[in-house]
Amino acid sequence: MMNIKTLIVDDEPQARVALNGILSEPEFEDVTVVGEARDIPEAVKQINQLQPDLVLLDIEMPGYNGLELLRFFDPADITFKIVFVTAYSEYAIHAFELSAVDYLLKPVQPVQLRKAIDKIKSSGFSQKQGLEVLNENTRNPEHVKIALQVAEGLLITPLSEIMYLKADGSYTQIFFTDGRRIVVSRKLIEYEKLEKYAQFIRVHRSHMVNMTCVKKYLKQDNGILVMPDNEHLSVSADKKSTVLDWWKEIKI
Repeated sequence: MMNIKTLIVDDEPQARVALNGILSEPEFEDVTVVGEARDIPEAVKQINQLQPDLVLLDIEMPGYNGLELLRFFDPADITFKIVFVTAYSEYAIHAFELSAVDYLLKPVQPVQLRKAIDKIKSSGFSQKQGLEVLNENTRNPEHVKIALQVAEGLLITPLSEIMYLKADGSYTQIFFTDGRRIVVSRKLIEYEKLEKYAQFIRVHRSHMVNMTCVKKYLKQDNGILVMPDNEHLSVSADKKSTVLDWWKEIKI
């Protein structure tokens, strides 16, 4: 995309003015604002008419919220990229990160917006899978999936199928309940967001565990977790009480 046709969707006039102002700066000469919308029905019309490359999409709006925009399009028809714009919401941000979907926090900072646009320009991956996961996760929060960035694109998997994660320098090894193992080019710390889901605990600086998959707990040292593949994972001293409390909570 040499010239990125951009649609701004936000119910607040001041927010639209602010984004327009940022995008009019010289460092955004590769971006052209082709339209604005104040709600989702208007955004759908504008997208169909203007065929933008990028939609800067607010989430909290009257009527339909920004996440519901996806429901007006067949996944195969989503040719535009979306960057969500939101005031701080822990749940929303967590959902974006799990789904590998880009977002910006209000008030939007030019540097962050530039990074988001550069990421979209350089990415060879379709955003459709991530958007589908985001849509599904917000509809069915009890069956959460994660979009893992692998060399060929995104691997979509239910969180319940991840058994444990192990740090491997600047990479992370992910082990699945069906015996698969993949390596992703992200540090383990980037997956600490999984702790928002009660079954995941970073039991050691080197690994994070889906506690529902633990086969046995050994009392030696600070604790050893025996996994279904017979891997023995150490528990660090500062996580021992967290691990033991987890079993108390579920009354095992």
